[in-house]
Amino acid sequence: MKTSIVVVVLLLSATVAGFYWLPQGDLVISQSDPLSSQPDDYREPIAATPMHARINQSATFRGASPDGRLQVLNGALMVNRDLKRWMDFYLSSVGEFSIEEITEFMEAEMRTLPAPADQQALDLLNKYLAYLDDISRYDEVSGRKINGADLAGLTARMEWLEDLRRVYFADATIAAFFGDDEALDRYSLERMRLAQSGDTEAMQQLEKELPLHLRVAREKARAIETSQSLRDSIDDPEALWQARKEQFGEAAADRLAILDAERQQWQVRLADYRAFLERNADRGNIQALAEAYRIKNFSSLEQKRLDAALQASSDM
Repeated sequence: MKTSIVVVVLLLSATVAGFYWLPQGDLVISQSDPLSSQPDDYREPIAATPMHARINQSATFRGASPDGRLQVLNGALMVNRDLKRWMDFYLSSVGEFSIEEITEFMEAEMRTLPAPADQQALDLLNKYLAYLDDISRYDEVSGRKINGADLAGLTARMEWLEDLRRVYFADATIAAFFGDDEALDRYSLERMRLAQSGDTEAMQQLEKELPLHLRVAREKARAIETSQSLRDSIDDPEALWQARKEQFGEAAADRLAILDAERQQWQVRLADYRAFLERNADRGNIQALAEAYRIKNFSSLEQKRLDAALQASSDM
């Protein structure tokens, strides 16, 4: 398998949960945890290894908590969006680590699951890696990438992806991993086609045909985009509050103003911490000084964010 696997996501795909269960042999297939059943998250403790230390202290993962998780119900692996997010989370570090190193790490984690969930997880990981490798080679050979592609090219790639998923995965796994993505991709491409034809009435009807949870997710995404646009374009706090009130209502405008103030305070505290580190960088006990500063000025939860926040602000 190639060592340059890239986690590829379709245009406008969203990670949102559904609410149904499907059986697939001994696996438990779900798009979200059912309210009536609680997964068994017990796993054997994993021995610390140099690879685990490197992963946890890497620039990609330092200060971050894993997205998604491995879950077991009655000894069987739960195959849901949480599992896919967990795999994608660690695969996002390819480049800083080799695909072999990341695979070794994930396999070690999966082997802590009880049987038969451990082998089910390993088998599914191998299929997922092969699937991603096929996508990478398809894009490299054909050049049919999303950026700059026309409607025909995007449609061809979407159909190829849907076919590829059915080669590697059972229908129930496809529904759990990719169901919402495929619905949004088909919606997006049909909307592009209707926009080109100028059929606004059909576009409005198309929106109504989306599943309710996808419509809610799209409305939330639009609200976030609108809020960010207002914040970027309006400097005066009072004018910004008024614009938000007109757009979202008074209560939401108040909550957003409080969030703005908290963000500003966080940036000030972050800048103070960076200045402290720079002033004391040459001191032999800098690590002890930094630890004492963190304990005094940041909560335990904030301390977990510090390294990643410093890195992010340095990259801006």
